[in-house]
Amino acid sequence: MNRARPRHRHAPSTPQPVRPHEPSPRVVAVFRRTDDAVCHARCGRPLALQGVRGLLEADFYCYACLAHVTIPVAVLESMPVTAGVPALTNAH
Repeated sequence: MNRARPRHRHAPSTPQPVRPHEPSPRVVAVFRRTDDAVCHARCGRPLALQGVRGLLEADFYCYACLAHVTIPVAVLESMPVTAGVPALTNAH
């Protein structure tokens, strides 16, 4: 026996407005020296470029801290430039 399933009608929905995106957080893990070396903000040492993934992210490695740092390629040109190690702040 074939029983037809009753069709449920849903009330039409109105899309809700989307809030504007927050600005991207500023770069704090790395900085760029005036000689264009990308440095680790934690120790101030230059990072070694390990490679680029999908032309989207650059992978760096800090041999001083033994830490891996991934940076979006689009951010590389906008990262802070400084002559020395930027002051780190500890929020407690």
